[in-house]
Amino acid sequence: MIDRITFYYDYLCPFSYRTYRWLREVQQAGCALELTFRAFLLKEVNRPPEHPSYFAPDGPDTFSLLALELAKAAQARDPAIFSRYHDLLYDALHRDGRRLTTEETLALAAAAGLDVARFQEERGRWRQAVAEDYQEARQRWNIFGVPTTVWNDTISVYLKVRQQPAGPERAVEAYEALRGLLHRAPELIEVKYSLA
Repeated sequence: MIDRITFYYDYLCPFSYRTYRWLREVQQAGCALELTFRAFLLKEVNRPPEHPSYFAPDGPDTFSLLALELAKAAQARDPAIFSRYHDLLYDALHRDGRRLTTEETLALAAAAGLDVARFQEERGRWRQAVAEDYQEARQRWNIFGVPTTVWNDTISVYLKVRQQPAGPERAVEAYEALRGLLHRAPELIEVKYSLA
């Protein structure tokens, strides 16, 4: 049976990056896993109520919102463009430790194949698309942070991976352990290790 997982992410979150890389490795190892990506702006969920929403037409600009807007535009254009952009941006931020400027982020999107001039013309559309993902996450799944995965449109699970499992065999083993826990113990709502 295929697992259909909706993956809520914010590019600035290192836990999103590790979980993404882990699940991609599980896919590449041949597990029946379908990933759908949805944007979740951490700055919005942590915004003080007296501050304007990032999603308002005149809301504050932020790198993480731009990165997610570009991702939504890439998803709409072509899954291959989105996949390339996703990898380029995540790797630049978390593997390479770069602090990207707006120009560098737009250049990565262009390198992935996105028409950046067209994106700039339609930017309000992509901000709205990010807002819709965010609102669905909050209203339907009560998501408070990322990465959160929604399994087969039935259960949402917030994950924090300390480190990506080493190698395909370990990645699949960890995935199967999580999958088994979700199927066999749905009454569990939080499991958190205390690390020394």
